[in-house]
Amino acid sequence: LYRRAVDASTEVDGPRGEMTITSIGNLAFLLAELDRLEEAEPFAQQAVDLARKHLGPDNPDTYLAIDKLASLVRQRGRPAEALELHDEALEGLHRLLGARHSTTLGSTYASSIALRELGRFDESIARLEEMVPIIREEYGPESRFMSPTLQALGASLRAAGRPGEAVEPLETALAGVIKVLGPEHHRRAVV
Repeated sequence: LYRRAVDASTEVDGPRGEMTITSIGNLAFLLAELDRLEEAEPFAQQAVDLARKHLGPDNPDTYLAIDKLASLVRQRGRPAEALELHDEALEGLHRLLGARHSTTLGSTYASSIALRELGRFDESIARLEEMVPIIREEYGPESRFMSPTLQALGASLRAAGRPGEAVEPLETALAGVIKVLGPEHHRRAVV
């Protein structure tokens, strides 16, 4: 279905249009969700290449495409390469949208995971700790961003050999998940 959407977008919007770039990126994202990472990466790279060339450095969608490619690259086991892409995306998103925008926060979160996978725990923790007050102030303590951020913070603290400090963010994340989903929901067990 997404392949047809890419074909239709290309026909309507042209091979360089924003709708075409978004459709190619969505196809890559879907393939990644289906765990077809090897097949997804060329589409994600194509979306980035087109965005860089035709949308340019002053369009947030360019950096969103780069960030999605970074996440895919990390999933494929290349966290160092992913971190370079995440940092490029973060620089552009900070410049265009600011640190408090949800897209920038998503990129910050994803880069913190790459940092943790590279064993750069203190940097991962610092990025996540910077996010928590921003999320609380901009989106509220029960926003959809809070529990995943606190879970990642707890995981990074634990990986850094600081399990005692990991308890509070993980307990807060669990309480948030239970409040939103209920105590019997299957996702509660993941926290």
